[in-house]
Amino acid sequence: MANQRLEGSDLIILEGVSLRYQDRVILDGADWVVPGGEKVALVGPNGCGKTSLMRLIAGEESPHGGSVKVRGGRIGYLPQDIAQVGPGTVMEFLTARCGLSQAMEELKRLEGRMGEAGLDQGEALALAREHDRLHGLILRLEGYSFEARARRVLWGLGFREGDHERDCGRFSGGWKMRILLASILLSEPDVMLLDEPTNHLDTESIEWLEGYLRQFEGTMVAVSHDRRFINAVTSAVAEIRGGRVRTYRGSYEDYLAARRSEEEAARRRAREVQRIREDTMEFVQRFRCKASKASQVQSRLKQLERLEDVQLEASRREVRIRIPSCPRGPELVLEAKGLGVLYDRWILRDLDFELHRGDRVALVGYNGSGKSTLMRLMASQQVPTEGQVRLGQGVVTGFFSQDSSENLDYRGTVFKEARSGSDQLTDQEVKSVLGAFLFGPDHWDLPVEVLSGGEKSRLALAKILMSPVNLLLLDEPTNHLDEDTLEIFAEALDAYQGTLVVVSHHRDFLDRICNRVFEVRDGCLHQYVGNYSRFIERRREQERERERERERELGSSQAPQRREGSSLREERRREAEERNRLYRLRKAVEDRMAPVERAIEEAEGRKSQVESMLCDPEVLSDSALVQELMVELSGLSSSLEGLYARWEELAAELDSIG
Repeated sequence: MANQRLEGSDLIILEGVSLRYQDRVILDGADWVVPGGEKVALVGPNGCGKTSLMRLIAGEESPHGGSVKVRGGRIGYLPQDIAQVGPGTVMEFLTARCGLSQAMEELKRLEGRMGEAGLDQGEALALAREHDRLHGLILRLEGYSFEARARRVLWGLGFREGDHERDCGRFSGGWKMRILLASILLSEPDVMLLDEPTNHLDTESIEWLEGYLRQFEGTMVAVSHDRRFINAVTSAVAEIRGGRVRTYRGSYEDYLAARRSEEEAARRRAREVQRIREDTMEFVQRFRCKASKASQVQSRLKQLERLEDVQLEASRREVRIRIPSCPRGPELVLEAKGLGVLYDRWILRDLDFELHRGDRVALVGYNGSGKSTLMRLMASQQVPTEGQVRLGQGVVTGFFSQDSSENLDYRGTVFKEARSGSDQLTDQEVKSVLGAFLFGPDHWDLPVEVLSGGEKSRLALAKILMSPVNLLLLDEPTNHLDEDTLEIFAEALDAYQGTLVVVSHHRDFLDRICNRVFEVRDGCLHQYVGNYSRFIERRREQERERERERERELGSSQAPQRREGSSLREERRREAEERNRLYRLRKAVEDRMAPVERAIEEAEGRKSQVESMLCDPEVLSDSALVQELMVELSGLSSSLEGLYARWEELAAELDSIG
């Protein structure tokens, strides 16, 4: 990375921070530090204050008490809510959001000012300093190769070739979040704050993002419920609990082990406190009427008063969801023949597949590949352009999509709407399911219309799970679930007896519940047996085989064919000739690069010299000399811009030779 980082010292510092919303306490005297260069996962149940803490660090909220300090200055914040991006094309937004387009425009305007006559000493010095600052910013953002770097980031996040030229307004909310994420990655902040960065990404883009963040040299705090993502990019886990923040070093599993040890220690202490109380009260009851024991009784009572209660946290993991029993249904649950969907292009084409009773399928693929379209086809929510989907006799379908919350009756209460999903569960069982999805007694009588978008989504999912269906189609059901709720949800699906198809970016979740994988790629469907991890292994094997095949084809087309009976010496001679050919090609490019590099070195040296002269009070006293130096500095900057661009062209040509 181009810019220097503040490492070793504490970069984020919270001291005695308090935050509350009406009567609800979010943070209560919280202290927390994040050292420079640290990557931390911020976890805790929904509603504990993770997003609020991120907003405090980003400066978008102020605490009611205490202080929040961030050293370093440059913060990149990705909120959880859908962001507004634009106006203009994606590339225009990225250059503006990173401050590059403004810096280049200002630099051009500044260089025009520097060429004007009649500048006094103070103006000249101020212009020189501002010029140096702007030039440094452009170099930090790798401004002269920014577009190529931005296109690589966009490709990693799942955008297609040419998307950088499309208007931001043409993209859906999820893709706009990707554009905002790209702008944060490209801006090279000192502190990166990512609130659920994987929510709008497919699994391939998540894996690319993990690789990018591992190389990020700054400080990062990420809110995530994706255990695999946390282990891939962070070195510590910070948990919000009881209004405080506590950090645990190591992986997510290390954090869970430490929490279990703490909970067991607390239970042991609670049992010990209870034993002491019982023994003390037994002693008091036995000897309270004996004068000779009066002082001992009083001493024991005082000890009892000083004994502190141990507060044990209620574990939501003890909650269980019972999905109603469903009709057994046929062996062949669903059959698709020649399935195709045409929008402005063929999204799906010639798909043939079957679902059998007990199948548990993970549907994966890049965003925009057609996963949600295929789910709607299976749920009979959309008519294909060609082909057909047939359900077996007696199949009852339950479909959860990202639009399912729109199908709730907003006029009813939370409990009434949940209750309408099933007549097989008792009221108490319905309330248990609601509790598992974070709807406590204070939510049951609330009108559905006052719920947030995430709460409506959880209610729609809970309602579908309470319906007696034997084909469950779930499109991104895990987006608004915290770790505990996700565990309860996975346990319910483990016990589910019907057929399941699920789209999710949560890879551990897919590993746990699925036994087949359908990958949508280039309009086709590729089927794999096994869980998600097995699918990744198979796909990598296929990619390696394709790479070996390309190398074989390249070798056969470039290298002379070995004649039957040709000697080893002849083969080595041909290899040497190929090495010499590549050397001559590289040497020719390097010869063209050498004068460019010398010119850059000379121009940078002279520019540094001129900038030093413009800081010399003796020089600044000579207005004519200042004017001359300012004009020279402007010319040097323009010359360097062209030299940098030429050097990058030659470097790319050299890389292509191999």
